[in-house]
Amino acid sequence: MIRRYYIIVYLMIISLCLSSSQDNFFNQFANQAFQFAYKSWNNQNYREVRHLNNIDKPSYVLATPGGSLYISSFMKNEVYWIPNIYKSQSQAVTLIHGSGLDGPWGMVLDNKILYVASFATDEIRKYNSTTGEFINSFGGEQYLDCPEGIVLGSNRTLYVASFLNDKVVKFNLEGDFLGVVADGSSGLKGPEDVLLMKDGSLLVTSHYSDNILKFNSQTGKFLGEFGKVDRPVGLALGYDGFVYVTSYSTDSIVILDSSGTNILLT
Repeated sequence: MIRRYYIIVYLMIISLCLSSSQDNFFNQFANQAFQFAYKSWNNQNYREVRHLNNIDKPSYVLATPGGSLYISSFMKNEVYWIPNIYKSQSQAVTLIHGSGLDGPWGMVLDNKILYVASFATDEIRKYNSTTGEFINSFGGEQYLDCPEGIVLGSNRTLYVASFLNDKVVKFNLEGDFLGVVADGSSGLKGPEDVLLMKDGSLLVTSHYSDNILKFNSQTGKFLGEFGKVDRPVGLALGYDGFVYVTSYSTDSIVILDSSGTNILLT
C-alpha cells in the first residue's frame, strides 16, 4: 500500500551533510536509531556523503556509534549502507535489494544483525549487517499490519509500531511474540514511531490523533498523553533531555521537554 511519504525526512536526506570533525554527531541523540530530521552543527565545515540524492523516497536512517549509516528506501525496496561517514568521499552502497523486502521502514542493529521493518509484507526481516545476506523473518499479519518504527530495549526486546491495526507489539530477537504493549483503547491511532525513554517508559507517535502517547514498556499500562504535535511521525531523544518530533503537516521539528511541553512555545 502506497501512501504519503515523509517530506521532512526526504528533504533532509537529499541535502545530508556531515561535519568534517566527529564533533559529537552520534552523541546528539541518546537513541542510536532515529528519524533523521534534526541536525545541529557548530561550524560550517561540512563534508557531503556522495550519491544520497539518488535514493528514492528514503524513509528511515539508522546511525551507529561506529560511524556507519543504514538508509531504507521505501520505493525501491532497498537498504543502503555507508560504512564510514568520516572517510573522505564516503559513498552509499546498496546492501539489500528486494528478496522479499517490500516497503522497508524502521531499522535496528544488534550483534551484526540488521532488523528491518517490511511495511507491505507485515514482518520484521533479519539480515547480515555487512553482507546483506537474508537470515530469516518473523511477525506476519497475525501480529503486524504495516510495521513502521522499531526500537530495541535494554532487555533485547523489540518494540514495533504497527500502523494500520493501531498497535505497538513486542518480540524477542528470535522472533517470538511477547504481547501487545499498546492498542487503540488508549486512543492510539496510526502509530508511526516508538521511543524508549531513560526511565523505561515508551513514547509512541499517534499520527491521526495528533499527539504523543506514553506507556509503561514492561506492563503496557497507559500513562497518558505526553504531548501534542500535528500529525507526528518520528521521535528522537537528545542528550539534552528533550524529545524531538517531526510534524508531517507543518514540515517542522517540534521540541518537547520532559513534561511534554513544546519549548518553542514557552
